[in-house]
Amino acid sequence: MSAIDTSKHLRIGVLLQVPIYQLLEDNNSLGHRNPQDGHQIPQHLSLPTVPRGALVIGGGSGEHPAIALYDPGHCVARYLEFCMRFDPSKMEDDLKRACANMQGDLQTIEYCSWGNQDHLAFRERCSGLYRPHQEELSFEGWLLMALGEFLFHVIPTYSLQIQRWHERYRAEAPCWFNAVSIPYDSYGGNGRNRLKIVDTEPCAAPNGGPAMQLGNSGVTEGPPSVS
Repeated sequence: MSAIDTSKHLRIGVLLQVPIYQLLEDNNSLGHRNPQDGHQIPQHLSLPTVPRGALVIGGGSGEHPAIALYDPGHCVARYLEFCMRFDPSKMEDDLKRACANMQGDLQTIEYCSWGNQDHLAFRERCSGLYRPHQEELSFEGWLLMALGEFLFHVIPTYSLQIQRWHERYRAEAPCWFNAVSIPYDSYGGNGRNRLKIVDTEPCAAPNGGPAMQLGNSGVTEGPPSVS
């Protein structure tokens, strides 16, 4: 059994043929960062488990070790900050606070039991998508924003917070990264409808908000520019 299969999960996206999962319950089998990575997650997020509601890239059978993103709302906030970087006055206080929740790109992502070769292979896999942004974004910053873009446009119902931001900022948020695609199979929960992601379990909402039900994100003609 793979590490991701030790807890209930939903495959919600694909990044360069690597699945992206939403954890529907806590997972304590994915592993944790190696000191050599130099990624120092804030102490309040150094958990013994990867918590319900987190995003996980990989970690399945035949996939590379997992990357855990503990705060999906932070991903979306960073994406919106990038969209409004030329006019930050449009950002309201709650969005600014979410961007500053975890200062520094090296504090936002946990590479679960990764070695040097895992880092090199993943960077090489992502090089084509990352290269156009490498002069202004760190690799981790790009990864955060690419996933935030996907959640914002395709699954804004992931949490109440993201849904409110979608209603408020969608006119300010073009697609810059186009890195994540939607899984086209029943395992991903969307069956034959690639524009609808369905879940029978409520999603964990960050910041203490009530759980949200994943469903039709309101995208009826396809997410703008998201493949």
